[in-house]
Amino acid sequence: MNEYKLPPVRLDSPPMKMHALSQQIDWGLRERSMPEIWERSAGEGVLVFILDTGVPEHIDLPDPLFTENFTNESSRYDHDGHHTHCAGIVAATNDSNGVVGWAPEATLAHIKVLDDYGHGFATWISRGIRSATQKWNEVKSDFVGCLISMSLGGEFNEDQERAIVEANEAGILVVAAAGNSGYRGGKSTIDHPGASPHTIGVAAYRNDGGIASFSSGGPEVDIAMPGEEVLSTVPRNRYQVMSGTSMATPAAAGLLACVLASRPHDNSIRTIDGMRALIKAHAEDRGALGKDNRFGFGVPKPDELVRDNEYWFF
Repeated sequence: MNEYKLPPVRLDSPPMKMHALSQQIDWGLRERSMPEIWERSAGEGVLVFILDTGVPEHIDLPDPLFTENFTNESSRYDHDGHHTHCAGIVAATNDSNGVVGWAPEATLAHIKVLDDYGHGFATWISRGIRSATQKWNEVKSDFVGCLISMSLGGEFNEDQERAIVEANEAGILVVAAAGNSGYRGGKSTIDHPGASPHTIGVAAYRNDGGIASFSSGGPEVDIAMPGEEVLSTVPRNRYQVMSGTSMATPAAAGLLACVLASRPHDNSIRTIDGMRALIKAHAEDRGALGKDNRFGFGVPKPDELVRDNEYWFF
């Protein structure tokens, strides 16, 4: 069985408590002007499955629609903290406390595919993807879109790739981390499933706009999102700053949830190729001119991707 694991995430602060009436809007949200974007769309009506280290328990996260465990751990809950951090980046609630996610009105579902030490197998991940697809087919009449977010990586696995294709065919967009192996040119360092043509592969950039040194590179990168020194939720109702493409990936999932919610009748972007084409048309080019191995098409422009409600068509 192919072994999968978390990319080597960097912990930039100890876990900490945050006082009420002190909600923090992280630097990436401010840089991409997301508080203004939420006036148009905050991801309402979009279901986001997070496949990671287990079900979060945190006061700053919404109750999930669905949870499942495909590991050999007896508990489905997150004892590592990685899943909880990713969940907060997607959809921490927009209130007066803690932090806020990229799509604070999105609906979350959690599937444990990595154990309490951040390790798993392709079979666990394939089962998790298929479980998400099955659940989506059951509830899709209640939603306008669906994404799977996976901040994990390993070698190519044929059955996992089939599971991703099945998800695509069901109308699910799959977003996956590029990995944290760095890049000096030459051979691609992108992990699977981020390297799959059937996923949106996400790299990470710093708060000065440059690519993060740890971010893997290769032609499979589609976009770059904020991924260094990101503040989000961790277990025991605490918060922590972490760095990695693991953080950039749920940011991408949250942003795309806002895009899907703002374009409920645009079926073309509910395919990987269609969403990739939309991103290509509305990305801020960074790094080498045109699509490159570090930034991909570039950094998505939320103000162009998220449609104003008054321009919806029926």
